[in-house]
Amino acid sequence: MPTRNEMPEALLRRIRKQGGRTVTCEAAYLNAASMTLLVRFSFAAVKKASCKKRGEETYFGAHIYALQHPDEDGQSSGVPECAPDVLP
Repeated sequence: MPTRNEMPEALLRRIRKQGGRTVTCEAAYLNAASMTLLVRFSFAAVKKASCKKRGEETYFGAHIYALQHPDEDGQSSGVPECAPDVLP
């Protein structure tokens, strides 16, 4: 039986295999489940942001999370600059 971590771990392995160095995700402050999952997989909040609810003019506070893959020498390649906040 697959573990609950199998799918996210497989996704991260595939990204790294294809040369990805930094994976970024956005999670709304009100979405505790998503934020908990991102932290469980070693993502770190790197920037405040906001997200717009699809089809509406409703905005939510959010964080951009990043997971960095170390370079060959074990050093982090750094987190790219994220898009600016879009709160009106």
